[in-house]
Amino acid sequence: MLTLRQAGASDADLLSEWRNDPEAVRFSVSRREVGPAEHRQWLAHALASPTTRLWIAERGGIAVGQVRLDPRTDGHEVSLAVAPRERGRGVGQELVGGLMALAVTEGLQPLLARVDRDNVASIRVFLRAGFVQTRADARMIHLRWPQ
Repeated sequence: MLTLRQAGASDADLLSEWRNDPEAVRFSVSRREVGPAEHRQWLAHALASPTTRLWIAERGGIAVGQVRLDPRTDGHEVSLAVAPRERGRGVGQELVGGLMALAVTEGLQPLLARVDRDNVASIRVFLRAGFVQTRADARMIHLRWPQ
């Protein structure tokens, strides 16, 4: 079972490693690696934000992924990453399920996601969790929960 804990400054190296993993870069919005200074600045801003929420997912005390919520005018945008060594083991599904439960208890709805069209595994995770596709553009599939 996964548990979610608030991320902190001590997670900077781990988050940077996951962010710059080749698969993560391939499917990221920017499609580029992020340097150490840029990552530290982004993390400091995210941690200081009163509205951005960032959690580390752990299984048995071992970090296996991260999930983030960024507020938008029409909901809360979900970003997630699964540790490379944990991919294909259901971590993404557990992350989204845990986030949905948290969203209900904390009133963080609706949840929104933008997923690269080629990221079939991630699209599948969101659809299986009950998200619905709201639109698609040349590069991204846009999803929402609840409808």
